[in-house]
Amino acid sequence: MRKKHQGGFIEGLIMALGLLAIFLLFILPKTPPGPTTNLPSLSGKTYPTEYQSPNTNEPNTNNVVKNSSFSNTISIYSGNAPYSYQPADEYITLTNNSDKPITLTGWALQNAKGDRTYVLGGSVQRYVSDSVVIPTGVHILSPTGNNQLENIVLKPSESAVVTTGSIGVVTPYKIVSFKENLCTGYIQNLPDYSFTPPLQSNCVSPRNEPGVRNLDTQCQDYISSMSSCHTPKYDTVDTQGRTADRQGNTCNGCVDGNNTLSNSCISFIKAHFSYQGCLAYHQNDSNFSSRNWRIYLNKQWELWAKSYETISLFDAYEKLVNYQSY
Repeated sequence: MRKKHQGGFIEGLIMALGLLAIFLLFILPKTPPGPTTNLPSLSGKTYPTEYQSPNTNEPNTNNVVKNSSFSNTISIYSGNAPYSYQPADEYITLTNNSDKPITLTGWALQNAKGDRTYVLGGSVQRYVSDSVVIPTGVHILSPTGNNQLENIVLKPSESAVVTTGSIGVVTPYKIVSFKENLCTGYIQNLPDYSFTPPLQSNCVSPRNEPGVRNLDTQCQDYISSMSSCHTPKYDTVDTQGRTADRQGNTCNGCVDGNNTLSNSCISFIKAHFSYQGCLAYHQNDSNFSSRNWRIYLNKQWELWAKSYETISLFDAYEKLVNYQSY
């Protein structure tokens, strides 16, 4: 009788093991074959991504987890990153799609260099991705270079053009990360500066500048003919290094080669029509501030590849906010 019970127990155990084997083989999801790789993150942390095919050299971001509390609040656009390689020209854009201000200073941008393979000397090489922290900036560029840096905050619907390099020109205005405004078009139109993409040129039209109607008629006519956001040249110089008017005659007090304006007219033009003059008279205008920042990462090398690139944005806690692949 005891043997009979033992036989029943063994048969039951065999049936249980068989059912377990069927469950493991057919019911549990299968692990996809092939190796996996980790894309480096800030401070050595990683987030998972699928195996990168050596044939396409293109990262697969299907399984990337946006684990930041700011997930998808910021949109990333590739700008001219796919076709520009000069750091001073290369840029992407970030836009705040949320209904709250977001502080970008201290966040980081990362490329996908660690997700690509390179063949050097007949051998395959891999490198760590480049990460760059977003710096501080100023709401208003100081005309004297005394810039008081603060956190860059994107308000709802505001955008930032993020340039890899920097603007090397320091005179007459030193360029740091800044917010565009009603007056920055004056800097855009100075011949020594080059912004990619160009700054907005929304300066007050010269003919609408407060105080113009109090000037003499000739002065009003001249100012009405001036271009918006234009800083005139004074005491222009001829080929011999002498100050000259439009006819090449030497003169003092010329404005863009015009030597017929009254002293009061020249004083008004000098006071109003420049970046510094615009700030003095329009900084408190209701439409002074724009909705666009210019952020400079101040790097001397190309950050974004022309293809098979992923632009990743991490918050201050090194968690993924969003990414854009091209």
